[in-house]
Amino acid sequence: MSEQLNTMNEQLITAGEAAEVLNTTLEDIPSNKCITRAEFEQLAGIVELTVVPTPSDATVKLNGNVAKSIKVQKGTKVTIEVSKETYQTYTETVTVNENMTKNITLSQVPDGAYRPTDAPNGVYIISTDGFAYERSAWKTSDNSKAVGVGVKTTKCSFVIAPVEQTSIQWGGYGTLINGCTTTTNSDTAKTDYKGKQNTDAIIAQLGVYAAMASSLEMNEIISNATAQSLSMPNTLQINDEVISDEQYQLLMNKQQSGETLTETEIQQINIYRNNQIKVQFKEKYNIQSDVVLDLVISEIRLQFKAMINAQQEIMTLSELETSTTFTINSNDVDNISDEGIMLLASSSSEQYAANYCRNYTFKNGKQGYLPALGELYEAYQNKSEIDACMSLIGGKPLYDGSISNYRKWSSTQYDSNLAWLLDSDDGSIYNFNKHNSYNTNCARPFAAFQ
Repeated sequence: MSEQLNTMNEQLITAGEAAEVLNTTLEDIPSNKCITRAEFEQLAGIVELTVVPTPSDATVKLNGNVAKSIKVQKGTKVTIEVSKETYQTYTETVTVNENMTKNITLSQVPDGAYRPTDAPNGVYIISTDGFAYERSAWKTSDNSKAVGVGVKTTKCSFVIAPVEQTSIQWGGYGTLINGCTTTTNSDTAKTDYKGKQNTDAIIAQLGVYAAMASSLEMNEIISNATAQSLSMPNTLQINDEVISDEQYQLLMNKQQSGETLTETEIQQINIYRNNQIKVQFKEKYNIQSDVVLDLVISEIRLQFKAMINAQQEIMTLSELETSTTFTINSNDVDNISDEGIMLLASSSSEQYAANYCRNYTFKNGKQGYLPALGELYEAYQNKSEIDACMSLIGGKPLYDGSISNYRKWSSTQYDSNLAWLLDSDDGSIYNFNKHNSYNTNCARPFAAFQ
């Protein structure tokens, strides 16, 4: 439309010329009649947005260009940014359907506070007024405005929610999440700061699998597998490697106390848990033999792949605040273990860490995410000041000995069965079973520092 406006070299243009520019017919107007620029703009559906800032010398940007007014076609979205040093920057996107004027008054930065973009590295209380306050400048009378505690370092920045969920699993045991940072090296894991991206990937992939699992006709799958098994040899599978319940509990107590388990002990725990998943699945669906179980799992895999192939690629969670598109193809189903398949088919609706964090909305409207291990580690480096700020606004400390909330899930993945945790008591990091929901295992929502 700007090209059409540029064709008007003079204030007047004939209706015929206007019709040619607009590629339309102007009825009831003689083609040789001259019309004004205002009349032309009205015919073209051109409207004007004007911004009046206070203070008057604030910089106004409309769609990224410095200007206090802009002419656009009706229904066009315009992004407004008003800024001035020592004032909070104002941003808004509006749809312009008519000539309009917006009066925007900037808030001056209070003493002891910063605009988030200007704040030096440190720990702050984030307020709904858009400012980051030093602890010494915060007034407890404003606690209703406290969003959370912000942390800014040379490596990353984030805001920590004043609440968390205990006794929660990571989710997706037996499933390797693509698009999520995955490493078995602890030093590499500690440099992962992609918590939001990881969370998007976890929710996207598990969300698709949960949707597919909910559409399965399990009774029909089991009935067909049972009938098919009648013509197959039914061999009894006995796994002597599975430790007893008592031995498993002893290993859990050892792990809970912080002792390092041997590779053999870790393997024993994994075999025990996999067997428990198998036993519970068979009991839930009254599956009588391992032959039937194998057929059921195989059929679920085939149906998952068929659902994906039928749509070529599954786009997931388009409402997420991310420019990344996560897709799943049939090959990804091969990255799910048998135990993962059984869990998806029987407990896909259970709460998990990334989902809890995504569903948490901060008071400033930001959605939460499950932090990456690097972000958790940066938080631990500032634990004393974070806990002091949390105490001031009535939030939970990173570590409370009375409830032993020391294990914080990260969104950094170890492999298909394990994810990385940080001990917020002593800063140690280790990998843990994704399906584990001990009362000490917590999910703490983080958000962008802004």
